[in-house]
Amino acid sequence: AIVEYLEDRFPHPPLRPAVLEARARARVLARLADLLLADALKALFEVAKGTAPGVSAEAPRAAVAAALEAIDRTLDPAVERGGRHAVG
Repeated sequence: AIVEYLEDRFPHPPLRPAVLEARARARVLARLADLLLADALKALFEVAKGTAPGVSAEAPRAAVAAALEAIDRTLDPAVERGGRHAVG
C-alpha cells in the first residue's frame, strides 16, 4: 500500500513494474512479506530489544529464515541469473 501511495503521489520515476503480470507478482511478494515475515521479524525485534524476557532468539530467527526462504522460492528466475530486482 505504501508503494502504491508513493507512486500515485510521485509518479516519476515509477516504483512499480509497467507490465501488469510483474505488478501482480510484486503485490504477491508484498502480501507474502505481510503474511510470513512481519510477525517473525516483530518477534525477533522484541527479543533483540529485551522486551521478550525468557525468550530465546533461536525460534524467531528460524521463523525469519523460513519466511525468507518461502519468499525466495517465488522470486523471478531473472534474479537468480543476476537480475537487479525481484520483480520487473
